[in-house]
Amino acid sequence: MSAQPRFYCRALIAAVRAEPDHRSERVTEAMLWDEVSVEGEADDWWRVSLPSQAGYAGWLPREAVDCGQEIDGTEFIVVAASAPLSRCGHEAGECVGVLWMGTTVVAAPDQPPGATIRLLGPDGERYCCPTAAVRPTSALRDLMPREGSAEALRRALSLIGTPYLWGGMTARGVDCSGLVQVAYRAVGMTLPRDADMQYDAARLVPHEELRAGDAACLQKDGRITHVMMMADRDHLVHAYGPPGQVQMNTLSDDGLLDRCAGFGRFIEEREG
Repeated sequence: MSAQPRFYCRALIAAVRAEPDHRSERVTEAMLWDEVSVEGEADDWWRVSLPSQAGYAGWLPREAVDCGQEIDGTEFIVVAASAPLSRCGHEAGECVGVLWMGTTVVAAPDQPPGATIRLLGPDGERYCCPTAAVRPTSALRDLMPREGSAEALRRALSLIGTPYLWGGMTARGVDCSGLVQVAYRAVGMTLPRDADMQYDAARLVPHEELRAGDAACLQKDGRITHVMMMADRDHLVHAYGPPGQVQMNTLSDDGLLDRCAGFGRFIEEREG
């Protein structure tokens, strides 16, 4: 990492609003250490865009944003649906927060052996979380395409039962495109935030060539309104609502196939 000042999210999770008001629509969520580009301000709010969500924009409370230099260290990504976070040195099991799937964290240079990994926090403190809950970013990005897509599917399946939440990105609540985005984020890939944007970003593939991790998008009145992740050529996982939850279905359920605009792939096969 370079030592350039930058703005980032200092909260474990923060709602990004359509307007500078806590009662305004939640359009997405920012995670710990997410870089934010500040584009404007209003009272106690920043107008920001999120590179980790392909430039998606909205309003964050000032208290959720900090400015500092890049931190040198090995990056890890949280691959568990959630992971308990505790301050190093405090009593074992004393949880001070939760890390959510897709969060990028930075490992401290001093790593004792054991079942926990030490992480650097934006407040300068050292924190701990289970080693099994994270994987090195470099290892995830080295996955072969088919492995990466299958891994993203496994991440989505781990969120089955999560309540539907418009604009949500975590195991406490997620929407359809948030599920797809965070599942791919957990394998080190940045996708756009909304279903129509994800449809445009994917390469269309025919139904007979579908593989685990490919997307299926539904349309209504000519607009893409819903995105799902395929487990095979028939079974799929999606956040269905509101009201609803992350669940498994088949293309034959509820006439999903009849409303399908097409199927897309985010990770391509490597040549050679």
